[in-house]
Amino acid sequence: MHIGVTTIALYDTLSAEATKFVLNQTELTTMTCSFEYVKKLSAMKLDEEKLPESQKLFRLVNIVSYE
Repeated sequence: MHIGVTTIALYDTLSAEATKFVLNQTELTTMTCSFEYVKKLSAMKLDEEKLPESQKLFRLVNIVSYE
């Protein structure tokens, strides 16, 4: 918190829609995750072209894998 960073936990049980909602509500720009979730998040970003603006992950720009 000293440097202005906030952690947000996302669980395996969340649906893609719930994950998008949390990411957009928190205005998350960078996310660290295991490689398994890099694939899922990348797929979510690629599928955005068909979605309305309110459902896009418009702020997420960095995905960092810690594996």
